Amino acid sequence: MVEAGLTRSIGGKDTLVSGQGDDTMWGDALIGNGLQQLLPSGTAPIYPAGPHCNQRGLTALGEHAIRRMIEKKMIVDPDHLSVLARNQVLSILDGASYSGVVSSHSWSTADAFPRIYQRGGFVAPYAGSSGDFVKKWRAIKPMRDPRYYWGIGYGADMNGFGAQGSPRTGATNPVGYPFKSFDGKVTIDKLHSGERVYDINVDGVAHYGLYPDWIQDLRMIAGDEIVDDLARGSESYLQMWERAVGVPEQRCQPADAGDTQPDRQIVWTVGQKQRDAVTLADALRQGPACIAVGARGQIRVR
Repeated sequence: MVEAGLTRSIGGKDTLVSGQGDDTMWGDALIGNGLQQLLPSGTAPIYPAGPHCNQRGLTALGEHAIRRMIEKKMIVDPDHLSVLARNQVLSILDGASYSGVVSSHSWSTADAFPRIYQRGGFVAPYAGSSGDFVKKWRAIKPMRDPRYYWGIGYGADMNGFGAQGSPRTGATNPVGYPFKSFDGKVTIDKLHSGERVYDINVDGVAHYGLYPDWIQDLRMIAGDEIVDDLARGSESYLQMWERAVGVPEQRCQPADAGDTQPDRQIVWTVGQKQRDAVTLADALRQGPACIAVGARGQIRVR
């Protein structure tokens, strides 16, 4: 397997490329995490005209595995596959009208993302530096399919050589401390770990605890829109999963004083005895229901 950060799709095939940066925006930043120090010095080999790698695609066993994953309602992640194999996987998903597909950390080529969205899938670009993530978000958002609820995730890939975001040294709009969480309910100051104090502007994403700071850095670059889209990511992922397992489409609207569905509108208050002996299970047996939990512990089923 040739890593996605070192290949580019040309005519539906993989070919080697060199360098990092915008040309490999969808790849993993391995070199940026110190791997370069472990590699021999000198000039890389000069390869003949492509395609010259990853031309074999899915084997019969690979196709069988994908079809069995669909049967078992599993989520398919085509990252790390060759361009040819990934396109074959997406064609199998298209043929099965199956929505259970994600790109979890950008080890795909960008041509795959519209196909994933058209299937009702989910995309979480590789996190990396905040500046690069904003570029990916801006590129991906127009690809979304309006038939489906949309949000975006991020893939930290913090399990080995995957580089985390470096600081935006010299930025004119650095993260200011303290700052508020995306919903305004939590005040976040610089992280203290033992005797160490971390600053995203100096340390970058030094460990997982700096991801709230990284999200604030995204806000400094791209405003509230990108943070709102990330906040929608969990629901977007869950709806993809629901489609995969066959949960029927249903829009739950908030209940209000003007609601006129008394036969389906049953309200419980936690800690109080039921007046009519109707249980929550009884209500749910009537068919699909929307459940809302109020601020005072009220549970409303409609």
